[in-house]
Amino acid sequence: MKRPIFFFISVFMCTVMPAAPVWAAASSKDDVKSGNLLYNEAKFKDAEKKYEEAASKDQGSGIASFNVGAARYGQRSYVKAVDSFNSAIASGDESLIWAADYNIGNCRYRQGEAKSGDREKALEYYETALKFYKRAMDLNPDDKDAKFNYEFVSRKMNEKEQEEKKKDEKKDQEKDKKDQEKDKQDKDQKQDKKEDKKEDQKD
Repeated sequence: MKRPIFFFISVFMCTVMPAAPVWAAASSKDDVKSGNLLYNEAKFKDAEKKYEEAASKDQGSGIASFNVGAARYGQRSYVKAVDSFNSAIASGDESLIWAADYNIGNCRYRQGEAKSGDREKALEYYETALKFYKRAMDLNPDDKDAKFNYEFVSRKMNEKEQEEKKKDEKKDQEKDKKDQEKDKQDKDQKQDKKEDKKEDQKD
């Protein structure tokens, strides 16, 4: 059995398989090739259809499922992309696992970016992304893209945590300032009352 060739399009982009292995049905292999041509032209929706046709003809092919995920990633459909990458892993093709883990990491990172306004949710997605990049690195120590992404997302998490820390510190400072101003007002009011009483006594 020939091992399929992997290639990375770029950092934070998905890996796509250029061809089905020799044991795949000929028609399925042709669909995968057609899908790859469309994918390389950024016609992700059309590529997805071709990959799905390949998957329906050869349901045991993890590559077709894998590439469906890559096409969905290109359409920013990250939840469905993760489903497809998990299907590729479930196919039992061990040569796909590290690349699927890498791509799931990318999906989780993108989902975290989409939740930038929700710090806790974003960090949750980033943490999940790191787990999958780590798995990809463990399975393929030569995977420089996974290493780069792991370090990038780690820095991103630290930056967000520092930003949140600064916001909390600023809130605390503002609260302390308000408390001090209130204390001063209370003292001034008490002093005014004392002075009023003294004046009353003189009368």
